[in-house]
Amino acid sequence: MDKSVLSYNGLGLPVRMRPFFNAEFLNPGEKMWITLIHKDNGIKYSSCIRMGNHLDENRLSPTRIYWDETLGDLIDDLISDANDGLILIFVKSTLEKNKYYIKIEKSESQSENEQLKRPIPKPDSPVLPEIISEKSPENIFDDSFTKLKEEEGTHFKQTHVRGWEPLKNENLMKSGHGIIFTRNKLSREQELYTEVLTNQFPSGINLNNQLQVFRCMVAFKKAFSENYNEEWIGDYDQFIKGIIEITVACDETTRLSITSLDASDSLLNEILVQVNTLFESGEVIVSSDELYIKFKQRLLQTNIYNSTTLENVVRYYMRGKYNFTDGYICSQKLSNLDSYIFDRVLATLRKFSGQMSHKELIHTLPHFPDEKIRDCLNSSSKVIRGKKGYYTHIDCFDITLQDKELLLTTITENMQDNVITTAGLFDAYMAINPDFFDRNLITDIVTLGDIFKYCYPSKYIYKRGQIIFGGGSILSSTEKVIRHLMSMRSFTYRDMEEFEDSNHYNVACRGVLKPILKKYFRLDENRFISIDQLDISENVLNEIENLLMDELQTGYVCSANIKNYLSYPYVESNPCTPYLLESIIRIYGSKFRCPLKLIEYYTGCKKPRGIIVIADSDFKNYTDILIDVLKKQNNREPFKNQMEAIEYLKEINYMQTAPRDGLSGIYSKAIAKYEYFGI
Repeated sequence: MDKSVLSYNGLGLPVRMRPFFNAEFLNPGEKMWITLIHKDNGIKYSSCIRMGNHLDENRLSPTRIYWDETLGDLIDDLISDANDGLILIFVKSTLEKNKYYIKIEKSESQSENEQLKRPIPKPDSPVLPEIISEKSPENIFDDSFTKLKEEEGTHFKQTHVRGWEPLKNENLMKSGHGIIFTRNKLSREQELYTEVLTNQFPSGINLNNQLQVFRCMVAFKKAFSENYNEEWIGDYDQFIKGIIEITVACDETTRLSITSLDASDSLLNEILVQVNTLFESGEVIVSSDELYIKFKQRLLQTNIYNSTTLENVVRYYMRGKYNFTDGYICSQKLSNLDSYIFDRVLATLRKFSGQMSHKELIHTLPHFPDEKIRDCLNSSSKVIRGKKGYYTHIDCFDITLQDKELLLTTITENMQDNVITTAGLFDAYMAINPDFFDRNLITDIVTLGDIFKYCYPSKYIYKRGQIIFGGGSILSSTEKVIRHLMSMRSFTYRDMEEFEDSNHYNVACRGVLKPILKKYFRLDENRFISIDQLDISENVLNEIENLLMDELQTGYVCSANIKNYLSYPYVESNPCTPYLLESIIRIYGSKFRCPLKLIEYYTGCKKPRGIIVIADSDFKNYTDILIDVLKKQNNREPFKNQMEAIEYLKEINYMQTAPRDGLSGIYSKAIAKYEYFGI
């Protein structure tokens, strides 16, 4: 491997090499992700194999393997120190798909005879690994996988870039590790336990089922007496303990006798050797799920039917050698699995040296459960959030002592009532230290907020979108807007927007208006006035009620559908609008001679929000009304489909936007009512 690989951070794959990387069936333009792991330090590099869209002189689409810039930088440094190029060695993982261990060596370590046997590669056309077939005389197993570091090339033919292919040789398990699998010697009681369980419960016993347990206990006592001419004097707890010792858990309730396993000794031995090999090659955890997938086709022919059973089989035969937790087999060197995963996630972010998406993290760390990775991203102060779904390690930012001091000064000078919003901090800090944003490519408000939180973790209280000093107010932005508006006798919609913008409050208007509309009349789209500022006479209320009764023949009416607002009386000097009518019903409706209520179905701020309903009618919520509206229209002209029903609801103002869920159920109930009553 020479400097030609630095141009593309990758190598070309000859056709004969594609099967080694499982890339023989790629389509033109298709990309396949793989993971390269440095054999000496365990660092993982996210890589991919991609087939080109064009054809070469042999009418074949060229295929290349690309690795990330971190590995490219490492190779660049090593090539600069090496006079004769480098050798890149690939080791294909036998447990996990698309995972390869790599080792980088200086080519001068090769013997002169080896160099003479190889053709000299042409510039820009590096030669890649040549894999020996099983029948090759060179494919002779001599030692375990773990000694490859000492005897590289013993089992694999090497070219200028070498590849190692795992040997499919039954002697592999015996030569390197000896026979790991041995039937544990059982005591006479344990032998009797297994005999009874195999005969009585060949598919496993449920220890939560007392009937099964007592049935097994009776059979065991009888067999003990017949075999040893004495009475077994143990108690229930001792019996359960004895069962657990010679069984493996298959799920949360079922345990299978170790003698009921119908997997061959050779298969069990191969599995245990595989586990040993992985740990000896530097792994500290092995996923039970991935171990099961590796042997799935053969295990499906046994009664080891899931990864839980397989994990507990390994636990039984290798007890004391490894730790077992949360679906993982762990090295005893590993004291805390969660801490290890956290460290690996943080190390991966640090090595990536930039924003990394959650999806890329999952791909780079395929062994770890998604929820553990999310826990780290959400709880570690060293993880800095960027645009949605992207994260960066704090060490990847260039933050000087002067940057920190300016940041603290900005907070102090711009706080109001001991509070500043993260948006306000972003604008203020950008104005005095733009170089910080340029150096670190910061464009997101949340990124700056997380950096400040990391720099000053204990001095301030951090609430969503806010930084609070000491005993400062902990009102949310929404609560502050509401408090401000309620301090005024009247205000406009524009007043609310200006207050939010000037204070960098990012709030939803529906959250502000809900409490406001209980104490304010909304005169029109823009104007609000407190209840005590508008005097509505009893005569005006009676006139409004009488007009509404004509509209409520069906028991309800959408405020936006009332056409004759000009016939409604003025409220002081204000004409009656859908907004004002809704406010009147909201505040006075329950006091009418025929009590009315307002069912609000629209959560926006710019349009009328509700449906006026007779209070003691059968219509309790928005869903009831929609079903009734659709049923009546379906009676007149049946709907062709649900989409047509939605368009009808929008057309008659009963739906401003489609509800997030439940619409299919509403439509089905409306049609069902129509069919049931035979209308």
